[in-house]
Formats: sequence, structure tokens, C-alpha cells
Amino acid sequence: MTPSYSSKNVRFTIESPYFYSPCSNNKVGEIWLVLHGYGQLAEFFLKKFEGLYREDRVFVSPQGIHRFYKEGFNGRVVANWMTKQHREMDILHCNNYLNAIMEDVLAQFPNARNINALGFSQGAATLSRWASQFDFSLGKLVFWGGAVAHDLDANAFRAKTLQTQLIFALGDKDPLLTPERLRDHQEYLKKHGFSTIITRSYAGAHDLDPILLAELMENVV
Repeated sequence: MTPSYSSKNVRFTIESPYFYSPCSNNKVGEIWLVLHGYGQLAEFFLKKFEGLYREDRVFVSPQGIHRFYKEGFNGRVVANWMTKQHREMDILHCNNYLNAIMEDVLAQFPNARNINALGFSQGAATLSRWASQFDFSLGKLVFWGGAVAHDLDANAFRAKTLQTQLIFALGDKDPLLTPERLRDHQEYLKKHGFSTIITRSYAGAHDLDPILLAELMENVV
């Protein structure tokens, strides 16, 4: 059936915030890009890392490009990274947004050489897509309570992460990411040449575990 309308896209410029932890600009050598999950906000997600703040380490927390009311038509506002509508456009927008943030962050902290990233829940899929096209070397990629995107270009991802530690963190009571689903994702990566994939588990559900988080930050894997 022929649609009764036509559509086209237009381009326009927008501004979107990001949040970062207190630090000393000339001492920062370590950057962590941390992506929140569905129905969260960047500024509150950043608070989960407060115990790990250091003057030589900065946590950078972008906010999902879609905002909405958590319940009804007012009250608490939350965000997500994308929906199924115009998904390819959303993926491009997310990548452009994160690239712009990192360009800004690297200009602020020119001495930073250790760049890492963590994606939680829905943020994990967004992270995997972004890492597949990011031009700088990443030390660690942590997928927490989430997995790589189901439609990930595995070859592009591998080309960009050959020297990167891939770490998956899973709670033993996580209702969203089961061990079976995680194994499926990891088998997919192994078929595309990822020989070393680190999996860490913790006692808990779908949330960040502060003890394991501290271990990953301090290179204990």
C-alpha cells in the first residue's frame, strides 16, 4: 500500500550536556567514559563512581540522547540511548555525540594517555558501537549488566580493539543479562577472533557493585 505522505530529513545543530568528576586538569592521566543504562540520568550515574575519584583520574558521564518522564507526564526525568524508530540515525547521533565529548575531554586533559570506557545495561550496546569507530586506543572496555550490540560489526570492532581488554561484569541475580545470554555474546566474539575475554561476577542484581568496580579501576582483573 502506497503511504499517504512523504518524509525527508533535515540537519540542525544541538547542544547536549555531559558531566565529569572533580580532578586536577594538569595531572589527569586516566579517563573513564561511563555510559548509563536505560531510564537513568548521567549526573546520578556519575555518583556511583564517587569513591573512586582521584585528581589524576576523571570520569566522564554522557547522557542518553532521548529524555522522557519516568512515569506519566511529569516528575522524574530519565534518559535512554535509542529506540527502534530511526535506529540507524540514533546510532549515528550517539556516535557523533560521544566523539564530540571525547574531543572536548582530550583537549581539556592533554596529558591523559590511559583511556577506558564502561557501559552499563543499554549503555553497553551503545559503547560497543561507539568503540567500533573511535580513533584512539582504549585500554579497557567494561560491559556491565549488558552485552555488545546484537548487530555489531564484529570486524570493525575487532580492528579498533586489538589491544583492548574486554571485560564483562555480571551479577548472579541479574534478571536482564543471564549467564546463557552472556555466553552467546561471548561465543559470537570468539568466532570473530577475540581470544581473551575476561568475565567477572559478583553477588547482586542489575546494578554496579562497588567492590568489583574498584578492582576493575585498579587493574585487578
